[in-house]
Amino acid sequence: MKKNQKLLGLLLALVLVFGAIGIYFGTKPQEGVKSIVLEVVSVRDDVETSDKVKTDKEYLGELLIEKDMVTYDESQYGMYIRGINGLMDDSDNQYWWCILVDGESAVNGADTLILEDGKTYTLELKQGW
Repeated sequence: MKKNQKLLGLLLALVLVFGAIGIYFGTKPQEGVKSIVLEVVSVRDDVETSDKVKTDKEYLGELLIEKDMVTYDESQYGMYIRGINGLMDDSDNQYWWCILVDGESAVNGADTLILEDGKTYTLELKQGW
């Protein structure tokens, strides 16, 4: 029993150490110019655009503001996207903006989503919670 507790304690310590290393060495903003693809998709509005963009911005939110593409609210959680290029969300009908990176749902909001060279960023108007 004591061996199992020691082993469990050791495993927990290793997880904490590697977790701390991951946080310290995790993805950091890339300096300099990045080439990305920026897509906007709204089935509701029959819109699908794709643009190659070169930018020195570090975060998606900064780029959207610079390009004057975004209507948003600031909240305690950061930037809440209300519209892209005049295409507005509609909470009464459960329409909301989703951010995808290379086809996968982003784990960060636009204002903390780090831009990486060669990636595709998709802003998609989705329906349903």
